[in-house]
Amino acid sequence: MEQNRLTNSSLKLLAISGLICVLISSCSNFRNHYHWKGGLIESPGKYFLNSGNVVTVIDKEGLLNYTFTTAYGDTLIKSKEHPSVYQGWLIYWDSLTQKLWVQSSDIGIYVWQKNENQEIYGENAIGPNQTMLIEAIPQEFFNSFPEADKEFCRKYGYDSAK
Repeated sequence: MEQNRLTNSSLKLLAISGLICVLISSCSNFRNHYHWKGGLIESPGKYFLNSGNVVTVIDKEGLLNYTFTTAYGDTLIKSKEHPSVYQGWLIYWDSLTQKLWVQSSDIGIYVWQKNENQEIYGENAIGPNQTMLIEAIPQEFFNSFPEADKEFCRKYGYDSAK
């Protein structure tokens, strides 16, 4: 009987230790990336641009949330669509054009760009009638697409030879 109690206590301790390890390892995917020059984002984290602006990507209960904030903490972009983290997804910050591109297997391709006055970011879903946006997709971002999205973009104007 005494041996049984020790075994039960040991099992409880082992179970608690295992749970702690799982919790710690699940949190370790979120990383800070300093002096980031822009480009492809494929994992949660904070991406600090040299300008001081920050792209933050969070897995919130299985849904992808992302923001783009200034060095002063002002939010310029906040995700409206929340792709599943269990589907394929990519985010791309284009430092030259100041556009944030988002691709997800479950919601499609989106781009955030400034309005005509260059003051406020707006979100645009990429569809067949948006040839100019399709043509503007950065090569590195396009190259990481699943084949179905590549075919869609080629069909509606993307030149992969550029």
